[in-house]
Amino acid sequence: EYDKKRIVEARRKAAEGKRKQKTEEEELAGATSEFWARVRRARICIRRMCKQQWWFWLVIILVFLNTCTVAVEHYNQPQWLTFFL
Repeated sequence: EYDKKRIVEARRKAAEGKRKQKTEEEELAGATSEFWARVRRARICIRRMCKQQWWFWLVIILVFLNTCTVAVEHYNQPQWLTFFL
């Protein structure tokens, strides 16, 4: 009996959540729906790009270069090194 009440309560909360989503989606209809469609497409493109092998290596190289430049900086370093970094 207790489990049955919990299940019914969970279903009620899920249905309420779906109703809220529909209401929010209706508010975004119209001019803003085009904006959100573009945002969705941009997110998909960015996600695809970030999963590419070349992106992975680019990030690794940039992290390596950042580590090297931070490691080279030191107290009383020459002016040319400060300018270079």
